[in-house]
Amino acid sequence: MHADVPTMLLMTIVNSVVMAGAMATVGWGQRRDGIAWWAVGLLLYALAYGLFVALGAVARELAFVLGNVLLACAFAALLLALHRFLQQPVAPWLLALPPTGMALLSTLLLAHDGLRAAAVSLCLCLQMGLMLWALRRSVPRLKGRGLRLLRWALRAMIAVLLLRALLGVLPAAQGLSGATLLSLTFVASFAAMLMASLGFVFMSR
Repeated sequence: MHADVPTMLLMTIVNSVVMAGAMATVGWGQRRDGIAWWAVGLLLYALAYGLFVALGAVARELAFVLGNVLLACAFAALLLALHRFLQQPVAPWLLALPPTGMALLSTLLLAHDGLRAAAVSLCLCLQMGLMLWALRRSVPRLKGRGLRLLRWALRAMIAVLLLRALLGVLPAAQGLSGATLLSLTFVASFAAMLMASLGFVFMSR
C-alpha cells in the first residue's frame, strides 16, 4: 500500500503557502532578520511542486526543467534568508550557480529519469550543505533549540536526497517500486521542510 503521491504534493503546496503567509505576517517590517526571504523560498518551493502536480497537463519539459529550477531558486532564497539573519554577506555566485546548473542538468538529462533524479538531488544537497556551513561558522554566537531543529531538518533532507540519488543510479535499485521511493521522498521532505521552517522562526525570535 502506497501513499497517494498527488495528494502529498498538494499537501506540500498548501503547507508551504500557509507557512510562507504566516512567516510574512510575523516578519512584517523586519527587513534584516531573513524571514521575508524564507517566505519567498517557501513560495518558490510551492510553485515548483505545483508544476510537478500539473505534469500531464503541461509539457514534460516545462514541468521537470522549470520545476527543478524553481526548487534550486527556493533553496537559494533560503540560503539568502539564513545569511541575512546571521548578518553575513553571501557571494552572488553561490546563489546563482545552483539554479543555472539545475537548468542545464535537467535539460540534458530530461530523457534519463534516474540520472536526472540523482543530479537534482545532489544539487539540492549542495545547497543545503552551504546552509549547514553557514550555521557551523556562526555556532559560537547561536544558541537555542531553533538552531538544533534547523540543523536536524537540513541533515534529514540531505540524507533522504542522497539515498534518492544513490537509488537513481544503482542498477540494483531498479526493482524498487518507484511509488515507494516517491512516497518516502515526499513524506520525508514534507516533514523536514516544516521542521526547518519552524526552526528558523524559533531561531530568529
